[in-house]
Amino acid sequence: MKTHYNIVCVKYGTKYNSDRVDRLYRMVEKNCSLPFSFYCLTEDKSQKWRYPLDLDLDLESYWWKIQLFNLSWKNPTLYFDLDIVIQSNIDSLLQRIEKNKILIIKPDWPDIQDTVLWDHDAIVNSSVLGIYPTSVTPVYERFIASKDYNIIKYRGLDRYLSDNHLSLCNYLQFNYDYYHRWKNDDTPNKYCKGAYAHDPRKTLCIISQEEPEMYFGLEKYF
Repeated sequence: MKTHYNIVCVKYGTKYNSDRVDRLYRMVEKNCSLPFSFYCLTEDKSQKWRYPLDLDLDLESYWWKIQLFNLSWKNPTLYFDLDIVIQSNIDSLLQRIEKNKILIIKPDWPDIQDTVLWDHDAIVNSSVLGIYPTSVTPVYERFIASKDYNIIKYRGLDRYLSDNHLSLCNYLQFNYDYYHRWKNDDTPNKYCKGAYAHDPRKTLCIISQEEPEMYFGLEKYF
């Protein structure tokens, strides 16, 4: 029997409009040859592909991704942030998802796995997540058991996973799967040049601390 995959995003509040969900779907449809269903976890009842968020959790906007670990889905599931740009076929990403593991981004920093977490800095990036949801529910259960404490301590899913669930992580390949465009000073155009120039050899472009200029040269993928 052929495996059926889930591909999902999360949209909460007004940071992104529905056009971003539509854009992600177009990129997935163009770059996936495997059977898939597409979902958007959202509170917006008008949103196409809607899968309802559990609003009783009363979370900050960037914490809603934690619900990925409380889905009843038994199929391999690939999550994308809405600012991701998909540049080529994602079949290999889907096929690398394993039960009881989290497929995730590890920024290309040397010896990152031996790094001590100072002030709970994140050493994984959850812009992309691959899981079998029902096999990783302890991630959600541990978070909910001390929800208020975790929200204050970690300030986001990346830090929570880095400090509590690193042993579950398998990593995407920096040399093949993805590259970053991210803002680390006040000059947005800098991130489309030099080390952060467009790399068409890689499957994904990860946009961080988004600025409109970071999409320069990527429009053909939308």
